[in-house]
Amino acid sequence: MDAQIVNFQKYYDEFTSFTSDIDDGVPRGILKSEAFFVRALIGDIKPMQLIESGRAQGQSTLLLAKSLPHLRIISFERDYDHVDSKIALDRLNSLNNVCCLFGDSKKILPNIALEGDVVVIDGPKDMDALWLLKKISEKTRISCAFIHDAHRGSLLRMWLDRFRKNLLYSDKSDFLARYCHLDRCKSDTEIKFWSNANNYPMQKVYSGTFSFLQAKDLKFSILDSYRIFYFKMFAKYTRSLKKRLGLKYKTNHPCG
Repeated sequence: MDAQIVNFQKYYDEFTSFTSDIDDGVPRGILKSEAFFVRALIGDIKPMQLIESGRAQGQSTLLLAKSLPHLRIISFERDYDHVDSKIALDRLNSLNNVCCLFGDSKKILPNIALEGDVVVIDGPKDMDALWLLKKISEKTRISCAFIHDAHRGSLLRMWLDRFRKNLLYSDKSDFLARYCHLDRCKSDTEIKFWSNANNYPMQKVYSGTFSFLQAKDLKFSILDSYRIFYFKMFAKYTRSLKKRLGLKYKTNHPCG
C-alpha cells in the first residue's frame, strides 16, 4: 500500500466532522472521497493560499474550505451570468476563508499564483487544464497541484501515465477500498464492490478522479510543451472533424 495513503487516516476524523453537514451528489460536483484525497495530500503544509479554477455550484470549494479552515481559498469561475454561479455564491457566502472571483483563469492564474501555493484545476478540462498548469509553473514555483477529470480513458490520463510516471490518483484501489464509503451518494452495492481492492477493475470508472502532481512533476521541458500542444491539437481536430461529419463530438462524463 502507498505510504501516503496510510498516512491519510490522521486527517479522517477531522475531515468527516468538518464536512458532515455537506450534501453529496451536487450536479458536476466532486465527491467527498475526492475532497478528502486533496485535503490529506495537502497534509500539514501551510501554503499562502489554495487557488481553484472551476467552481460550478461550489461543491469542491465548500468541501475544501470546510476541511481546510486555516487556508485561504481563491476560487475562479469564468461566467458570472451562469445559473451555477448564483447557486455557488449563495452556498459559499458565509465562509470567511473563501474569495469567489470571475474571469478567464487561463489568463489570470499564471499571474496571481504565489510561490508555495496549491492549485486545484477543475476547469478548463483535459489537456487545456494541463496547459494551464504548465503556464502557472513557468512563472511560479507552486508546491503541488491537483487536476480533476483525470479518469481512466481520458486524454489527460493517457498523457500523465506516459510522461509522468507513478502519480497518485483518487481512483487508486488502496484509496477507494478505504475511503469510498465517504460517498454516500453511491449505492450500497457500489460501495461494497469498491471497498474490496481485489475487485478493482482497470477499465471501470469510479469518479471524475483527481491526479496529484508534486513539485518534481511540475517541471515542464520544451519537449513536454510540444507533447501537451500535440495532444491538445489532436483533441481539437478530432472534435472539429466529428462536428463536420454530424457525429457526436461532445465528451460525456463517464459517471454521468
